[in-house]
Amino acid sequence: MHGEGGVTMGFIRKACIAILFIWFCFALIVNVFGLPFYFPSNIAPSNEIMLHRGEITRVASASLLALLVFRYLCELKALPSLSVVLYYGVFFVIGGIILGIRDNIEIEEMYFLGGILVLCGLIKLELMQKKKEDSGKFKRDYF
Repeated sequence: MHGEGGVTMGFIRKACIAILFIWFCFALIVNVFGLPFYFPSNIAPSNEIMLHRGEITRVASASLLALLVFRYLCELKALPSLSVVLYYGVFFVIGGIILGIRDNIEIEEMYFLGGILVLCGLIKLELMQKKKEDSGKFKRDYF
């Protein structure tokens, strides 16, 4: 899909993923220096929300690691880098919903999950496009 101005959907997806990368780097650096920084830009959330998001992060991380170890044990093909990010996002959303229901967190407090869903959708579109572009090409798998 090419627009009149020469901007393609591929460029838009790459730009959004680049912004996501910058966001990850910024959040990492800020947290290393001791300032908690939460998505989308909440610098000082309540303690309850901080604990809830920490639990979601642990659930998503443990789920992702379990998936990766399971894939290794079953000798499945290695996942592309963006697939790992996509799976983390999916586990984050699922964990957020489950823990939100368990802890009776108000829907208004879980708005950040919508942003994660949008990012997961963009990553999924990028992966689908890459798969379409790479079909028919011989690629050696070094894993």
